[in-house]
Amino acid sequence: MTQLNRASEQSSLQRILESAVVLSWNDLMASVNGSIQIEFRTSQTKSVDYLKLWASGAIRGSWSLICESSVASLNTPRRIDFSNGFHSGFLSQTLEFVLANQDRFPTPSDSFTSLIQIHSPTEQEVASATEYVKEAREMARNETAAAESDGRLSEATMQSPRHNVVPGQH
Repeated sequence: MTQLNRASEQSSLQRILESAVVLSWNDLMASVNGSIQIEFRTSQTKSVDYLKLWASGAIRGSWSLICESSVASLNTPRRIDFSNGFHSGFLSQTLEFVLANQDRFPTPSDSFTSLIQIHSPTEQEVASATEYVKEAREMARNETAAAESDGRLSEATMQSPRHNVVPGQH
């Protein structure tokens, strides 16, 4: 069916986070010779407790915090806080979308901390990430439209940013 249903090795959450980083690579890395590490912890309720992105570039073994988000309170939307001069509008929008719609991105049921390391993406990885993010947003839009028409729109969905821009597709 869609790529969203074919991700066998990674959880859907891991795949959408990796795709967001791949599509934000040019915004984040001044040099293509580096890597980005995604660190996140999920709770037993499958929600993301915290999320941090780290960059490593010219100095091997040295990592700089790109951005982070942690649970502030249940009633406030999640914010992405950038650090150390890093910023990407697309990454911020995509991470906010993911965190506001966590139920759409399954994770293993156990509470765990996960690390994903991403190196300079290939053209094929960028194309795959573009399609994956596009499909995830389209599915969310369709589910939101169905919920609105049925009168069962959740509070979390109402707070979700409705950004549909994927780099290179304006």
